[in-house]
Amino acid sequence: MIRAVFVLSCLVVIACGGEGDPDPDPDAPDAGAEGPDADPAAVCTGAVYDSCVDTTSSSDCDDGMMCHAFDQAGITVCVPACDVSNPCPQQDGVDVRCNNMGRCRPDVASDCTLP
Repeated sequence: MIRAVFVLSCLVVIACGGEGDPDPDPDAPDAGAEGPDADPAAVCTGAVYDSCVDTTSSSDCDDGMMCHAFDQAGITVCVPACDVSNPCPQQDGVDVRCNNMGRCRPDVASDCTLP
């Protein structure tokens, strides 16, 4: 009798041991991970507030925008001209100010990596 209870207990433990499907790719980064396992940011396309490097001819920014370095903020980004009649586009729902040079000045660059 004790032997039958022991065998039955072992079968229950074995049958209930798994917790769902195994991870199909254990080396894949977790969703929302930060640091070295984080998903890489999208590649910058030259859209407004994307990082850029060509501050001479703005070749890596969409038409009508300038690749401008904002030294105090430590960013170089694609920005449009602005004035009272042409306000700056928002960045992720946040207002961006027009600086004294007539350029939109975000606090940070868009979340993208240079190509």
